[in-house]
Amino acid sequence: LNFGARTYDTSTAWFLKHYPHANLLELKAWEIMKRYWSSFDTHPEVELHREAVWVSNGSIAFTNPDMAMPRHLSRHVNPSSHGFKVPTIDISDYLVRNFRKSDFVVCKMDIEGAEFVVIPHLIKTGTITLIDELFLESHPWRLPHKSNANKGLYLVRKIRSMGVYA
Repeated sequence: LNFGARTYDTSTAWFLKHYPHANLLELKAWEIMKRYWSSFDTHPEVELHREAVWVSNGSIAFTNPDMAMPRHLSRHVNPSSHGFKVPTIDISDYLVRNFRKSDFVVCKMDIEGAEFVVIPHLIKTGTITLIDELFLESHPWRLPHKSNANKGLYLVRKIRSMGVYA
């Protein structure tokens, strides 16, 4: 599962080249930026989802087309800008509907600050335990309040305490 995929070449192709036995896994990618979608057109082995990984199904406002980050999480919001809306998926619900504990699930998460909302949701719902390995890129500097790398370290420690390799 590739949450925040960007282009095929930036993360999915790298994963296939470097992760042991990656060719045996089902490949699913989530990307909200339209300009990156075409990079997946010639890769039918990847199921592309054009929605934001989030804690509910619906939609959410993002800051601008160049920085794919939920508007309310960003400290770089132009007050006169309305941003743009994208569809969202409750990733916890998706995991429950599509995986069992016996499945081997590898996840890469690069969701521009939204991990500080999504991961606690996965922990609260218990669905974090459906993920066996999590590669996390943490973005504490993008949060609207004073923040630091300790928030990302806290998430990793919490995830590991629940049996997820992170």
